[in-house]
Amino acid sequence: MARILLIEDAEILRSSLREMLEHYGHDVTEAADGNEGERLLMEGSYDLGIFDVWLPGRNGLTLLNGVKKHLDEMPVIMITGGGPKASIEITETLAKLHGAAEILFKPFENEEMLAAIDRLLRKD
Repeated sequence: MARILLIEDAEILRSSLREMLEHYGHDVTEAADGNEGERLLMEGSYDLGIFDVWLPGRNGLTLLNGVKKHLDEMPVIMITGGGPKASIEITETLAKLHGAAEILFKPFENEEMLAAIDRLLRKD
């Protein structure tokens, strides 16, 4: 399956996502903050990234911008918590402007994440 870099500061969500993705055969490397995520990005090779928008250290949008400059072929799914409608729309717009392939709003179902991964990794 795919090599996935998961960058999420909430340990419970990160652990849950890693377990679910590994159950479906993916190889998951995880980071708890943006600085660690950036280091792993530069040291490794990944088929897909899953980045939280709001992270300690470098935020997910800054990381996404760096990925698109250096690793243009790697699709990224941005994940973020909900909030007021205006905040959700602004976050979604910013993520798309920075090059996110998909954005999922917490709480999301495992099936939503798996469907997004399948869409992005599908080889036509």
